[in-house]
Amino acid sequence: GKKEDRAGATIVERLEQLGVACSGTTVVPDEPEQIATQVRAWAGEDLDLVLTTGGTGLSPRDRT
Repeated sequence: GKKEDRAGATIVERLEQLGVACSGTTVVPDEPEQIATQVRAWAGEDLDLVLTTGGTGLSPRDRT
């Protein structure tokens, strides 16, 4: 199922309170190739910082 990304929203809120401009959040499926593809896409953008956070819970398939 799909779960709400509360951690990402909290991180953005805290960073913005500190005056950091955030371009947004992205939820990526727990699949190694999709994670790698997204990280490579961010690397090709004009970003000063990329933060990642783990998934919504622990499971045998967890890659984050």
